[in-house]
Formats: sequence, structure tokens, C-alpha cells
Amino acid sequence: MLSRPPDNRAAGVSAEMKPTPGRDAEARNREDRLYADLKVQQLIDLPPDQRFKQVLEMSQQEQRALADSLRGGKGQEFLEGMDPKQKETLLAMSAPLMIVGERTRGSQVDASNL
Repeated sequence: MLSRPPDNRAAGVSAEMKPTPGRDAEARNREDRLYADLKVQQLIDLPPDQRFKQVLEMSQQEQRALADSLRGGKGQEFLEGMDPKQKETLLAMSAPLMIVGERTRGSQVDASNL
């Protein structure tokens, strides 16, 4: 019985598709953003107090991904219904230097800066 020669085309494709460290990092970042966007929508559907509690229970990496997902207008909707202290706490977690600067100038924190 004759055996089939190895299919070199399949080997060539898999070699081209081999992940590189750069591709792996990009894929992880895309995946993180996707999950963060889904998480934002789930959190927005919760009452403000539960939303706040959920964010506090997240890891720092999850909080950073969440903050990135809230940029571009979603921040106001996310903070809607929270009391001023909760808003300030979340804003300080996402942009601590901005809060310090705002405090030294004595002005109110603007949630649109997320």
C-alpha cells in the first residue's frame, strides 16, 4: 500500500498562522476590550449602588479595561444615578491625576472627562 506524501500546503498555512508575541498581545487586547464592552452594558443595566459595588470588586486590570470602555460618552450613562461620592470615587480610580488637579483648583469633577 502506498502512503500519501505529506501535505506541505497545510504546514505552510500553519506556519503563517503561528502567533507571534505581537499578534498575541493584539488579540488579547481586542478580547479584553470586547469583554469590557460587554461588562459595561451588563453593569449599566444594574441599579447604581450595585454597579458601584461591582466596580469596586473588580481587579485593577478589569477596572482599567472598564475605564477604557467608558471613554467616548458612555461614562455619563454609567455614572447616572450614582451619588457624588460614588462618582468621584470611580473617577479617581480611572484618572487619579485628573482628580488631584481638579481638587487643587477647587472645582467640581466633570464625569464627561472619563
